[in-house]
Amino acid sequence: MRTTLGPRGKIVKKQDQQTAIDNYYDALIALTAVAQDSLEVHEAIFVGMRFYGKLAFDCAPSVDIAHKTINAGIECAFEEYEERLELENDKPEFLTANPTH
Repeated sequence: MRTTLGPRGKIVKKQDQQTAIDNYYDALIALTAVAQDSLEVHEAIFVGMRFYGKLAFDCAPSVDIAHKTINAGIECAFEEYEERLELENDKPEFLTANPTH
């Protein structure tokens, strides 16, 4: 298992990092569920993009890196969206067809 240097110089195993990323993603989904009764989807998206955009510009070492980070996140989301559509389109007809009886 490969390792990387984490916060405060601590050595972190790559699997631990992936688990942390997965847990953070799951927490964001849970937080989004809390807001679903009070915000429209486009409003929640805007707030999240604004929050993470501000975080990127405030914390990245340069504006260029902030832009690249934001764009990489959007590209990753789009690729996952396309992959999901491909998987849905590749399902056998009996899994996607609506029963008529």
